[in-house]
Amino acid sequence: MKSCGALHVSLGRAAMAVGGSARALLRQRARFSHHPPAALHRATHPLHLVRQRNALAQQQQHFQQYTRAQGLTLDQGAAAAATSALQCSCCGHSTAAPDASGGAQTKVRTRSRIVVPSGPRRVHHHHPRPGTAASEPGTAAYEEQIASVVGGRMIQSVQREQPPRGSGIQPLLDFNKQWAAEVEQLNPDYFTSLAKQQKPQYLWIGCSDSRVPANEIVGLYPGDIFVHRNIANVVCNSDLNALAVLQYAVQCLKVEHVIVTGHYNCGGVTAALNDTRIGLADHWILHVKAVKKRHWRRMAAEIPKRYHLDALCELNVLAQVENVVETHLIQQIWRDQNAEDSAALRESRKSRNKPEDEVEIHGWVYGLADGHVHPLLSLSRHSNAERCLADATAALFSRYGQLS
Repeated sequence: MKSCGALHVSLGRAAMAVGGSARALLRQRARFSHHPPAALHRATHPLHLVRQRNALAQQQQHFQQYTRAQGLTLDQGAAAAATSALQCSCCGHSTAAPDASGGAQTKVRTRSRIVVPSGPRRVHHHHPRPGTAASEPGTAAYEEQIASVVGGRMIQSVQREQPPRGSGIQPLLDFNKQWAAEVEQLNPDYFTSLAKQQKPQYLWIGCSDSRVPANEIVGLYPGDIFVHRNIANVVCNSDLNALAVLQYAVQCLKVEHVIVTGHYNCGGVTAALNDTRIGLADHWILHVKAVKKRHWRRMAAEIPKRYHLDALCELNVLAQVENVVETHLIQQIWRDQNAEDSAALRESRKSRNKPEDEVEIHGWVYGLADGHVHPLLSLSRHSNAERCLADATAALFSRYGQLS
């Protein structure tokens, strides 16, 4: 059985094969509820286990809804479910272990001993996609809708909502104790493993905006991304903080990708666009104003006014990507690697450059309204950076210029 742990039943096929071993199945289910398999206790990330627990709890709810819709008793529904294939609640792959004859051996779990006291909120009702009518019970479309919900649209982990203003910091300290206890309960080895080392492949240079958390946006765990954030995701050659982070990430942590990530509706970019005075931050926003000044004449002539903010958010990302590429650190690394490749070619030998030492620079913009990351540009030591930046800028103006 796969280490993904808790499984859920794909109810889309639950109308098949009613009858048989319902009582045995329920006894098996009760046994699982008291003695969860060892796979649940392996060193798995706690949020993975939370998602599995939530999927199981939601499967139980929709199992009851489905059996009622099909006119089945719970025993009949359980017998039908016993013939269904199993899928991992997080990954979606089949996790049924083969039996002696080579076929799939089906096991059903509806509960585990994983308990989160505060309880993640769950999707309680399934709503059809916009523009589609709700399917009738008993139809294939209805079964597909049920299966898609059971297949796992869950998602809130052990996080909590922000306390009311005026509450002070004590709620955060209380939340921390509860969070650490819940994670420890889900995976006793998690903090020990996380404390040993970090091996991120990515450096994220992003905005300080509280709506743009790096790990959550790309679905990675703590320890997977090295993060630097400031107002409007600016990289300038006078910012020793950013330069030190870049150097440490590339040379010490050996990150392979530097990702400059802006976002639409950025407050810093908005201030630069509208010449809004903020205070001390005005000095920092001058870097974004410089981007506006460089492109303003073309923006005013080619891009409708309503899209100026989005366009400037993207132009700012491209400008900061250019600043990263022009740092002495990146230029020296790329120069040395290209020189080594040339020497190896000249001497008819294998290059000493290692794939893990390559560094690529990327420019992304994140959409607050839809949660999607939109890639703008990627550069490596093999790229003609000046031409690629010019092409990306031209594509941006062409795209926005076609909008009305």
